[in-house]
Amino acid sequence: MAQFLKNGWQPFIAAGDRAMTENRLDDAEANFHAALVEAELSNNADERLAVTLDRLCELYQRTSQLELAEKFCVSLVMLKKESAAFSSLDEMKAMLKLSKIYFLQSKLAQAAFSTKCVLELSERTLGINHPAVGVVSQQLADLYTDLGSYSEAEYLYRRALNLQRDQRVNQGMAPQLVHTLRGYANLLTRTHRSAEAQNLMACAASYLAA
Repeated sequence: MAQFLKNGWQPFIAAGDRAMTENRLDDAEANFHAALVEAELSNNADERLAVTLDRLCELYQRTSQLELAEKFCVSLVMLKKESAAFSSLDEMKAMLKLSKIYFLQSKLAQAAFSTKCVLELSERTLGINHPAVGVVSQQLADLYTDLGSYSEAEYLYRRALNLQRDQRVNQGMAPQLVHTLRGYANLLTRTHRSAEAQNLMACAASYLAA
């Protein structure tokens, strides 16, 4: 019994995972919160806290309680940023999750800020020519377009296109390239450059037909 109490985190996480799989979401919530308490008292606290915070974030996204999902995801980002137990890649993944939660709440400025952080982390962690850098550049460009920051968006669309055109044959980037072309065309339409927008849409259609 004493050993069970000492290692109480794992049983609560396992029970929460089972409850999630079986769609018993109230039970999952109770077990994950119990696991959070156990994690704070355990050895390897940072790793266990990260797992638990991620589970709570997933749970509250699934139940459309986005403010709670945001709360736990912010805690997850801060933990991964401040603890030596995690890499820049770990921080990047958590920040990307937070960006998506902001977007789901239509908090576009916050989503843009966190996506910019993801871009900087991906450049530093993966290298400036990694396919993920092109994808995140396009995502940030979409957000800047919706926010009306057109010059910043255009720079990022051009950057994403340069990367994705180079990568599409070897990396299977054609679908992402089409997405970027359409986003850039939307920006050009908003800034009254319809002829350029039509050219980009025609280019996108040609990639789809290839």
